[in-house]
This record gives sequence, C-alpha cells and structure tokens, in this order.
Amino acid sequence: METIRDYCDIQKKITTTNGDKMNKITTEQVEMWLGSDCKRSEILEILADLANGDYDQKVLRTDILSVDWIATDNPTIEQRR
Repeated sequence: METIRDYCDIQKKITTTNGDKMNKITTEQVEMWLGSDCKRSEILEILADLANGDYDQKVLRTDILSVDWIATDNPTIEQRR
C-alpha cells in the first residue's frame, strides 16, 4: 500500500517543470502505461475519448506519469507483485 509520502513524491514528479514547460511524455512512458497486452482497439478507444473530450489530456498525462513512477521509483510495489 502506498503511503502519504509516496503520494507526495508522485505529485512532485508529475508537476516537475523544465523552465516554463512541463517535461514531455516519451513514447517509452506511453508504452509502459499501455502495457504489453494492450489491443489496438483499446488504443483507438483512448484516442477517441481524447478527441471527444471524454478523457482530459491533463488526466492522461497524470495517469502515464503515475505508472512510470510506480515502475521506476518504487521498487517495493514491484516486489509485492
């Protein structure tokens, strides 16, 4: 289970800025977020949701960065799997 400290750490990582611009999401981060078993139809659904405004771009960014943080900065979560 994540702690409040973990939550604060993830929020810091998500809001890290590079000058005035936020760090760009990489294709590797997107691939990690999608997972190895993601189907083309699921990707198309995500894109449609983004285009229709049903999935906010800021929420998507947070979701992608959250998965990246869990996989890279918190080995205790990986060890529990």
